[in-house]
Parts: sequence; C-alpha cells; structure tokens
Amino acid sequence: TYLYLVGLAGGVVDGQGGNAMIAAFEPEKGKKQWATMLGDDPALWDDALNLLSGSLSKGEYCAGLVEVWRAAMEGRGRLLLVEKGYQQSATLGDDAATLIIGEDPVHAYRKIADAVDDVMETVLQKGGKVQFVQDGRLDAYDRIALVTRY
Repeated sequence: TYLYLVGLAGGVVDGQGGNAMIAAFEPEKGKKQWATMLGDDPALWDDALNLLSGSLSKGEYCAGLVEVWRAAMEGRGRLLLVEKGYQQSATLGDDAATLIIGEDPVHAYRKIADAVDDVMETVLQKGGKVQFVQDGRLDAYDRIALVTRY
C-alpha cells in the first residue's frame, strides 16, 4: 500500500489544501498524478526561477539544504524550489532547526534518510509551496532554494 501526495496545479503543491490532495491506496493513479505534479513544463520552472531571482536583491531567500532547513523550521518558507533528482541524507543536530550533512556527530538527535523530502513536508505544513525543477537548474543554489516570506 502506498500513499502519494498529488499536486493538482501543474507542478506546484501547496500546503493550504486548495491545490493538493492525498491519493491513498491507489498506486497507479497516484504515480500518474505525481508525475504530473513534477511539472515537466519549462514555463513552470521559469516562473519559479524568476520569483527566486527577484527575491535575491531583497535578501528574501536561502540556498543550500542546511540554510533552507533552518528557514523552513522557522516557518519562513514561501516557495521551495527543488531539483527533481535531489536527495540527501543528514543528521538532526541538538535542536530541530540544526541539520548536519556529511558527519555523524556523537550527540546527534537522529538520522534522516532524505532531508530534502522532510524539508518539503515542513514547507507544505507551514503553508508554503513546493516547485520541482529540472536537475541542473539550481546548481548555483546547491540544488535547493527557498524564497522566504521575509
């Protein structure tokens, strides 16, 4: 049995419930809708990247998984941009907002199999949106970027 998060808005999933739904116990239907949500439409990518570009001069963005994780935990996420193929294991530090990549600290709270998936869930839970983009489009941002609310 599988549980799929399905976007209904072309490639953007929002945590408000308006454009997202859960398709449970229907793996084939869920797979097709998940593929639709990934949005292979370059116009969607360009819109999201333009929003990110506009946020740079205002300082309303974060780049790299560690910075994005902290901002998402603080509830500052407006739009998370993620390369489709990006996955990263990590370790949660002494507090929930501290993410450690590439080390196995002795006092680490817990290991996270895919911190990218977890940060996407957090952004959605806190009312933000997630946009997948083609691999390579976010190289300058370490494969993940967050447009923040402030």
